[in-house]
Amino acid sequence: MASGWLSHRSATVMTMAERKIWTAAELENMSPNERRDVVRSGFETDLNQVRPELLERARRKVEERIAATEGSATVEG
Repeated sequence: MASGWLSHRSATVMTMAERKIWTAAELENMSPNERRDVVRSGFETDLNQVRPELLERARRKVEERIAATEGSATVEG
């Protein structure tokens, strides 16, 4: 594993300001699995931890895409 920071990531919800910024040199020195773990550590899978305005923006984009490709469709929430 790349570092203790990654192993503790899943137990702690961090804001963007609290997350480590990896340099290209640091990433290049990691194994492919370590780089994968760094990338995955930035994924949020709990919708309760995502800002409501971001979820609403994503919902609007999905609805626009559906309407553009399949006609007018509104997702009921």
